[in-house]
Amino acid sequence: PVEKPARVDKPKPEPAPVPEPKPSGKPSDEDIRRASDAYQRGNAKLLAGNTNEAIAEFSQALRLNPKEPANHRALGLAYEKAGNVNEATKQLKLYLRDAPKAADRAMVEKKLEQLRGK
Repeated sequence: PVEKPARVDKPKPEPAPVPEPKPSGKPSDEDIRRASDAYQRGNAKLLAGNTNEAIAEFSQALRLNPKEPANHRALGLAYEKAGNVNEATKQLKLYLRDAPKAADRAMVEKKLEQLRGK
């Protein structure tokens, strides 16, 4: 008898990836909307004590809309809650760089001083 060749299943197509925003230029209106949604979810997660999930949401917001300084601030505060002083410091400094006239500048500078003491 002739043996049949082993059946080879075709790989299933992977779902289409979510397109990353263009690294340069202005984020699209859709990216800005999605970033705002991620930011809101991040706030809710942070208030609920889900720090790692908040970091993931704020990171997505930053990827989608890197032009929004508040994304750095939120990510910095989430990293602080997670105990990651280095990343918290980095994100808060980026916030102050991108928003030099921020209304909460004094509070963020004080937070940075506290982080330096840790």
